[in-house]
Amino acid sequence: MLQHALAYLEKGISIFPLLPNGKIPLSDALPIYNDGVESKPSWIPFQTEKASREQVVEWWTKYPDANIAGVMGKVSNIICMDQDLLKKDGVPVLDEFGNPVERGDISGFPPTLSATTWSGGKHNIYKYVENVPMKHGFRKMIDIQSDRSYIVLSPSIVNGKAYEWDLDWKDMLNTIPFFPIELLPRDEATVGSRLDIKQLINVECGSRNDQMHKLACSLYAKGYTDEDVVFLATEINRTYKPPLGEQRGDKPDELENILRSARDFIAKNKSEDIKDNIKAFNFLSWKSFNAIEFPENPWRIEKLIPEFGISFLAAPSGGKKSWVGLDMARSAASGLAFLGKFKTKKGNVLYIEQETPQQEVQRRGRQLRLNELDNIWIASSKDTPINLNNDGVVKQLIEFVESKNISVIFIDTLRSVAGGLKEEKAEEIRMFFNRLKPLSEHGVAIIVLDHTRKPRPFESRTRPALDQILGSQDKVASATNVLMLGRTNEEDSLTLHQMKLKGGKEEKPFVIKMRDEDYGGINHRTYLEHGGDLDEDQLKIEEAVDVITEYLNIQGTEKTAKEIKEALSENIGKTNGENALKYMRENNRIGWRKEGKAYHYISLNIVSTPEQETIPLVSS
Repeated sequence: MLQHALAYLEKGISIFPLLPNGKIPLSDALPIYNDGVESKPSWIPFQTEKASREQVVEWWTKYPDANIAGVMGKVSNIICMDQDLLKKDGVPVLDEFGNPVERGDISGFPPTLSATTWSGGKHNIYKYVENVPMKHGFRKMIDIQSDRSYIVLSPSIVNGKAYEWDLDWKDMLNTIPFFPIELLPRDEATVGSRLDIKQLINVECGSRNDQMHKLACSLYAKGYTDEDVVFLATEINRTYKPPLGEQRGDKPDELENILRSARDFIAKNKSEDIKDNIKAFNFLSWKSFNAIEFPENPWRIEKLIPEFGISFLAAPSGGKKSWVGLDMARSAASGLAFLGKFKTKKGNVLYIEQETPQQEVQRRGRQLRLNELDNIWIASSKDTPINLNNDGVVKQLIEFVESKNISVIFIDTLRSVAGGLKEEKAEEIRMFFNRLKPLSEHGVAIIVLDHTRKPRPFESRTRPALDQILGSQDKVASATNVLMLGRTNEEDSLTLHQMKLKGGKEEKPFVIKMRDEDYGGINHRTYLEHGGDLDEDQLKIEEAVDVITEYLNIQGTEKTAKEIKEALSENIGKTNGENALKYMRENNRIGWRKEGKAYHYISLNIVSTPEQETIPLVSS
């Protein structure tokens, strides 16, 4: 336990010892624990100053089984959102599978470092925010532990059960991105009757303007600065359905106009000197802006799928995107590395499948071993189509996600669940993805499988392009991350290209190998494996091969190397053309003959037909 205590101290956490197998400070228990021989000072000094390394070593050398307490607040630069469980007579109420029936709701707060307590509750650790005080009963079964409070730290044991971190400390430590609205002072009589701040969350169309105006008036009346009002109002607006400025008929500056109106309204009811000191709310110093700590978006699948937000996985019909999506789902549910290479965080998974026949989905799931996992659910309907373009259906989806603590949702495919959505209509696309925002913003990763168009004539089939995604480019704009699949000349392999990653550098394209082990019937197994990064020079050659092959297929006759390079100079360039023709000769991917110094080429599709049998096929 000593090494763990020292590790916490090195991370800047103020710590002190607790009674073994308990939560009581050791200093309070020593007269009973040690026959009153020794005593230690109260833990109060450690609320403002950390113990020395020597003191920590002394504590846990004398009491090696002592539990570890971590002081919350400014001294440790962290606070805790303490989620308790529904209990009866002090004992957690569990379902038939041993899971908690109900846990405190922390919706609206970003995912962060968390630990599971001895009883099955959660300690959610956030960076310290000065205006968030300790508050018991913050919400039902939720306490906030900040200044003047402490929590039990892993691997302490209480009632014979250990506290355990859900992730390593370094993986994720987030910041509460807005003032928790339940902590704001109540407005007694600023603009009429007492204001219930809770009513201002998740407001639906029809009440948004009035509720936002009411909140802004309250904040300005209390003396909040323009900077604070804009910051808080912007975050609360994100919970609106839809947010102000995103509904058809809203003005782009709808929120700004409401805040300006509220500020002017309060100003008129104050003296002239106060009115003159109200700052213009639409200016923010860079120093103040730079001080804002935005939450990082860690990985669900390392380098490929962010922890939350919307990702696209796109390919033409028949491009094996469902196979890749299902294998991603298997990794996300099991925690096993995707393709045997990319580290994956384990969580509960929902796979929405609406396009492929159910029998085929079941077969693929068995081959990929999804049936061996008990934390993955599938939503599939052969009778009534699933329509996520419907508020009622999305509400049911959100309720299911919350009830099962779903971390990852796969939608296969967008077109099949969009309820007749016109993909070329930018407004309809934006409204569709706005419905999913509450999920993506509250820590759920959403992976949308989508179709792309077939490559146009003389367009590469090896390297995909963003403009191949069907419909409005607002689909791409709504995504945090876009993955696209390409093909190779091998039937059992494909390529994956990360085309877009907000706030990060795209991963290099690589090959995915599909390997079958067929032992007959239900014992057939399919494995997807990382096949190595794509060499950029080789990728350019493959692109040129695609274009040359298509050109020769269209021409239907023999062409010289000079004719090919002149015809395709704008498509592939001279050097790539020469390299591609050499590669095709050496790998028997083209019919050719040499006459003097000139090479003559013809498509293998043409050379194999009876009328072209007189043209020689030379093999290297």
